[in-house]
Amino acid sequence: MANSTKIEMNAINCKGEKDAGIDNSVKNYVPGAFVIFVTEVLGTAMLLFLGCMGVCIPEIVDVPVVPHFGGMGFGLTVLIVIQSLGHISGAHLNPQVTIAAVILGKIKPLLSLVYFMAEFIGALLGFWLLK
Repeated sequence: MANSTKIEMNAINCKGEKDAGIDNSVKNYVPGAFVIFVTEVLGTAMLLFLGCMGVCIPEIVDVPVVPHFGGMGFGLTVLIVIQSLGHISGAHLNPQVTIAAVILGKIKPLLSLVYFMAEFIGALLGFWLLK
């Protein structure tokens, strides 16, 4: 293994040119507080609505209940929310995650208030949709 090759991960267009067509402003995009707020509201509402709906379905359609049905519903919901919205706000979905992010210095304390309000309103919205 004397001759090792270095693998470079760069964007390449159809013509084989590196970094062609990639704008640095797109790479370094940081969403504003309103975008984070809306994303967290939607994510938390989806978590509550779809996760709890997965637990309630056996009672509605009279299917046999298996012990892991609720956990699978919540797990798949978290997967969907993180994959669809996580790149925008980080998909905290839980005030404890937001507190940990503040302690670790990932977000500013003032921005955590936006997360807390969004998570609270999203939880209310998800519960309201479930009713």
